[in-house]
Amino acid sequence: MKQIIRATALLFLILATSVYARSTYTTNVTSTNSTTITNAQHGLNSPAFGVLIYNSLGTKQPTSAYSWIVDPTNYTVTVTFNNTFTGTVKLVAIYANLTSADQDFKVTSGDTTHLKVCSGCETSYAQRSYQSRNLTMDESSTLTITSFPTLSNYVYAYLSDVTLVYQIPLGATGACTGGACSVVRTLHPDNIPQGGITLGKAAISSSALGAVTDLRPF
Repeated sequence: MKQIIRATALLFLILATSVYARSTYTTNVTSTNSTTITNAQHGLNSPAFGVLIYNSLGTKQPTSAYSWIVDPTNYTVTVTFNNTFTGTVKLVAIYANLTSADQDFKVTSGDTTHLKVCSGCETSYAQRSYQSRNLTMDESSTLTITSFPTLSNYVYAYLSDVTLVYQIPLGATGACTGGACSVVRTLHPDNIPQGGITLGKAAISSSALGAVTDLRPF
């Protein structure tokens, strides 16, 4: 019997760095609704891998746009797209073990203009399981605030199904680096979308980032 692995079951935020590289397999598809990849092709020799897809512009697509089925006996995977798809399919092997370091996915303050997530990922990886999702980071991420809001507020960091998101007040601007991350400017930074996993928040004033509150649920 085939094992169905829903797209929401595995969450990969940041792809492997050269130091802690995971096995991967990449193939391109054109105008198709599904594709099948055998173990002879991908060579991962295990059913323990996630599936990422990127459109023809190289933009990672949300897991709601596709699903996949892995045969647990021969490791063949069939990826099904909700709409006709042209782009890249990438298989990414899972790290073998969960981790328990204090810095795993933790939001910390760099200085008055910087926040970090998973600072320990500069030298290792972090992997936790939460609500049937495998959360993995193997590169730290940094938010840089380039201008501050007039009124005091908070900056929130959370995990979506495809990326690490920094949610900042409308009056502020900023940019992030390190893997798959994005910055969202909003009137209500504390309004985390359904399904988002809140990691932490930091106070922000008209001149600096302030105290950080750890909000990780694991």
